[in-house]
Amino acid sequence: MTTPRGIISGEPGPALDANSPWPGLVAFREDSHQFFFGRAVELDDLFRRVRRETLTVLYAQSGLGKTSLLQAGLFPRLREEGFLPISIRLDFGEAEPGVRADADLPERQIAHALARAIKDRGLREASDPVAAPGPWEYLHDLDFALPDETGSPLVPV
Repeated sequence: MTTPRGIISGEPGPALDANSPWPGLVAFREDSHQFFFGRAVELDDLFRRVRRETLTVLYAQSGLGKTSLLQAGLFPRLREEGFLPISIRLDFGEAEPGVRADADLPERQIAHALARAIKDRGLREASDPVAAPGPWEYLHDLDFALPDETGSPLVPV
């Protein structure tokens, strides 16, 4: 069975507009947040928890909109508040032919997700998380900083 495009692969789902504001089975993405509504109470609660707690776990039955809540609800709000949201979806599938075996390790996948978020945000002053021994070492380095365009530090989430 194959996964519909955009659900796990990170590839864009259908283009949304005012005449067609629903992505169907594909999760709402951050760039479609203007069409995501009706979950304000859940979003406010999740946002408060993420700001307050070191670890927040969001779990529910499949198909209830967790990914949409994160991508189209929480991520834009986090960006407004000085956070750098990082979407990480670990892939425990078999390695593709020709891909280095360590590239599939969870810590390497996390490092690449960090690097993508840094690149997408255009953070030129940030060091390369892929060059670090691991994500923990990267995030706990004494010189760690993710300055935004104005020099203000961003907090990775």
